[in-house]
Amino acid sequence: MDYKKTIKEAQIIHLVITGVLVLIYVFLGDLTVEMFKIPEITSDDYFFIAIPIVAFFLGNYLYRRQVQSTDEKLSIEKKCEVFKTATIMRLAILEGAALVILFLAPNLVFFGALIVLNVVMMRPTEGQFQKDFD
Repeated sequence: MDYKKTIKEAQIIHLVITGVLVLIYVFLGDLTVEMFKIPEITSDDYFFIAIPIVAFFLGNYLYRRQVQSTDEKLSIEKKCEVFKTATIMRLAILEGAALVILFLAPNLVFFGALIVLNVVMMRPTEGQFQKDFD
């Protein structure tokens, strides 16, 4: 199997996850311009503010760990499968955090929108694959 096909599959999966997340935020979130301003933060909100931060670092940590634990002797196709799996795992963690913010702390939708923006910017590319596995 051509490794470019696997990267294309990862890009399609990313597009679907991103699209669904954006649609959920648009249609299920009661979004207004006011909600995208940085809210007043109370002590009750600290837990929900920690969620996107933890999700970001946890997703990146698990991604790096999976990529770094890959045997260098594996074929490029097998490395691509690891890349695709690690990418999906990282995106799923961020998607979960964004949904938790949207449904459990809608007053903090600003932070959820930052997660969505981060997910949009994490599009897997051939260059990223080469950088991570070379």
